[in-house]
Amino acid sequence: MQGSPFLWTLPGREPPVYFFGTIHVPYTLVWGHVPWLAKQSFERADSVFFELDLTDPETVAQLSSCQMLPSGKTLADILPEDLYRRLKGHLDYVKLMIPSWMQGEQRGLYSEYLFKAITGNWEKKRPVWVMLMINSLTESDIRSTGIPVLDLWLAREATRLGKRSGAVERVEEQCLPLNGLNGTQGAKWVAPECAGNKDDFSGFTLPRHPSFSVFFWVIYTHLHSSVGFRHLRFKGCG
Repeated sequence: MQGSPFLWTLPGREPPVYFFGTIHVPYTLVWGHVPWLAKQSFERADSVFFELDLTDPETVAQLSSCQMLPSGKTLADILPEDLYRRLKGHLDYVKLMIPSWMQGEQRGLYSEYLFKAITGNWEKKRPVWVMLMINSLTESDIRSTGIPVLDLWLAREATRLGKRSGAVERVEEQCLPLNGLNGTQGAKWVAPECAGNKDDFSGFTLPRHPSFSVFFWVIYTHLHSSVGFRHLRFKGCG
C-alpha cells in the first residue's frame, strides 16, 4: 500500500464523501499498512456504506442460497466425469491435510467441523462458486479462519462505534452475473485447477486475483446534510 492511501474524495460535496478501496483478505494482513489519513477519515465519518452488509444475517443467507444449483441438479450433472472425479479427489486431499494446517488446539474435531462448514453441500453448488470455495481451501486461508476480512471487520467497527452503515448493492446484483454463466462456462472456471496435475488436485496452485471493492465514508457536519446515496454506485476490481 506504499505510495497510495487508496482513498478518494467526491468533488463538490460538503460535507465530504470519501471512497476507500479494500481487499478481501484477513484485516490483520493489511490494516497495519493502511495510511493514517484513511484511518482518520473512517474514524471521523458518521456513515459508512459497504458493497454488501455482511453483518446482516439475511444478506448472508441470501448469498448462501444464490450459490445453489436449481433443485434436483448436482455438479455431477454439469461437470465432465473426469473433472468431477479430480475435484472430489482434491477435496479428500484437503480434508486429510487440514489438521496439519491448523494450530495445535484447533486440530481434531474442530478441523473436521471446519471442513464441513466450508465445503457443505458443495455437490449442489454452481461451478463458479465451487471455484471460489477451492480458492479458500489453502493452508494460509485455513490458518486465518476466524479472522474477518477487511470489509467485514470495518463493518463491525462501524457498528461498535455507533456509525450509520448500509450497502450500495443487493445480493442479486452480485449473484446474477455469476449465476448467468452456463454449465460449460462454469466448468471452465474450475478446469484450470486441473492443469498442473493430471491425476488429482493435490499439487495445484490457484492464481490469486483478490477482489477489490470500494466503499464510501460520509462525514456529516450537521444533522440535515444529505448525499443522495441511491445515486452513487462505485465498485472496482483489481
